[in-house]
Amino acid sequence: MSNKRLYLIDATAFCYRAYYALKGLSTSFGQPTNAIYGFITMLNKVMRDNKPDYLAVCFDVSRDTFRQKKFSQYKIHRPPMPEGLSSQIPIIKQVVSAYGFQIFQKAGFEADDIIATISKKAKKEGVSIIVISSDKDILQLVEKDVVVFSPYKDTGTTYDQNKVIERFGVEPKKITDIIALMGDGADNIPGVEGIGEKTAVNLISNFGSIKELLANIKKIKQEKTKKLILDNIDQIKLSRDLAVLREDVDIDFDLAKLRVDQPNPEELFGLFKHLEFKKLLKDLPLSKHPPKVFQSIKIADREAADIVDSGVELLICGEALEDLVFCVKGKIFRVNRPGKMLRSILEDSKIKKIGHDLKKLKVSLAKDGLGLNGLYFDTMIAAYLINPSKREYDLPDLSFDYLGEPISDKIDKEGALSLIERLKPRLEKELKEKSLDSLFQDLEMPLVEVLSEMEINGISLDLATLKGIAKNLEKKLIKLIEEIYDLSGCQFNINSPKQLREILF
Repeated sequence: MSNKRLYLIDATAFCYRAYYALKGLSTSFGQPTNAIYGFITMLNKVMRDNKPDYLAVCFDVSRDTFRQKKFSQYKIHRPPMPEGLSSQIPIIKQVVSAYGFQIFQKAGFEADDIIATISKKAKKEGVSIIVISSDKDILQLVEKDVVVFSPYKDTGTTYDQNKVIERFGVEPKKITDIIALMGDGADNIPGVEGIGEKTAVNLISNFGSIKELLANIKKIKQEKTKKLILDNIDQIKLSRDLAVLREDVDIDFDLAKLRVDQPNPEELFGLFKHLEFKKLLKDLPLSKHPPKVFQSIKIADREAADIVDSGVELLICGEALEDLVFCVKGKIFRVNRPGKMLRSILEDSKIKKIGHDLKKLKVSLAKDGLGLNGLYFDTMIAAYLINPSKREYDLPDLSFDYLGEPISDKIDKEGALSLIERLKPRLEKELKEKSLDSLFQDLEMPLVEVLSEMEINGISLDLATLKGIAKNLEKKLIKLIEEIYDLSGCQFNINSPKQLREILF
């Protein structure tokens, strides 16, 4: 095979398989995502395991193709595409485009016909072709530099010429002759009723092709088989015509446009965020650090008081006293050996603290015996108030939503402060536009203080009262169970759905 490889993916078949294999996947707003997720997983595996030089993705447009015009019962047994799948196809195509892959589809033709056409054109360019599909009829394309990979059943199966002969007993180009005789139940290609795969293989092996078989029907030894062939000549010809893939579909083919390049991480980030694919988001090659707009300075504890004036706004980030960083007037500071000066700054309620999830930071610092007062603006709380239906409110989420910048979830503290500083005015503007600014300042931010104190100090419980309530509930429960037994006329396990069903019905 050539060193350069073109991968052709039968996308519609994969979408169906993923849809039925992965049940129950959907977003918080009800968009089914099982086919999307399964397709992306397959696509990523192809890229990771094979590193193709070129790749194209082929879709069916509709069931109305030239084959239905020849034979109205073609694929008649197949139900229409489920609504849950059809709603995912446009999104899958968006994902494919975001990966930088070209999509091929053509009204009146199936994806297999497009694959056959591209394969024919690509061979002239001197590349090897790997078709990813599980359809039996696609095996007719297999030849010296064309193989078919069926990715199912553990590690999958690669069909080269020898593998096709081993499996079907005939060379690849004669697969259509086999189908012409035995039919194809999946596509409702009729074939000849009474002729199975074994007989079809024997006939084609002996005569060489359908053309030669029909020209020499008298030479068929088995009388029953001979009669079946004679009675179904037109149906055999029709079946073969239905099985043969078209190689002349009018498509715009340019091998250079199929070259695998870097995906568009921003577009994929937006799609994966919308679809709530957390794992896929983490795998994207995004920047780990947002643009830093501050100068970072290390200072001694005694210098801290000279930097921070009472009433100033202070951006803060960290998980414990030792790793705190803060930003004042466009500069980021990290205190080498935190001491009394830093503690006084943090506990000063007149210094306005701005951060992300300040409650968590306040609780964490309390474990070191340190207070955090003056909680003024929390970007996480502001984002929640603006859009309470979101699942996540971490900084990478807000960076994309409000700054239009996709970043990974692995950002350092200086980067986090940079984001907080840039997010604050955007969030303030939205709060004001939605008339939520008073609610945010007068209720939500004071509540952060209250909840922090509750979490730090805990709450008192009157154990004696709780035990009394428990005893009263137990007495009521015993009385209810006795009444149930009286009404049902027998004792049974009330917690057993099976026994309860027998009693009720």
